[in-house]
Amino acid sequence: MHSERLLTPGEVIELTACRASTLSAWRNRLGFLPREGDGHSRFGFSDLVSVRLMVLLTARGIAAGEAVQIVTAISQAVDLDAHGYGAKIAIGRGPNGEFIIRPIQWGDSNAVFDLADDVVLVLSLGPIAWGLYLALRRLRGLPPSVNVTPSVAA
Repeated sequence: MHSERLLTPGEVIELTACRASTLSAWRNRLGFLPREGDGHSRFGFSDLVSVRLMVLLTARGIAAGEAVQIVTAISQAVDLDAHGYGAKIAIGRGPNGEFIIRPIQWGDSNAVFDLADDVVLVLSLGPIAWGLYLALRRLRGLPPSVNVTPSVAA
């Protein structure tokens, strides 16, 4: 989940609507996106998507510790460093109360039938990634460019 690290913490905070203190708490208390080395923190585009997912999940009432587990599972199910942003993810609870994360295809209703919750959260990573990519270009004063795969190297 750690592609080329070109984003500053300030950019990540501004683009994801995550407060600096919240990101710091997630990193220090929950081990989310742990710091590497003694230098200044830098983030890759996949890290940016992961922080945005954390913000979305916690805003939906999912505890931060559970959200870290979900985002970690998503990053394992979908290789964000390989630009797996087209994925759609179903999130629900299994019969034992544990979170289940599944990559799904639209029209594949069988992928969500065995989830115990009445409400299944479905995330489409494409719009999230593209929104972040275009916002990053705007933040850096670059014109929008949609003929590429989203990445930090804008």
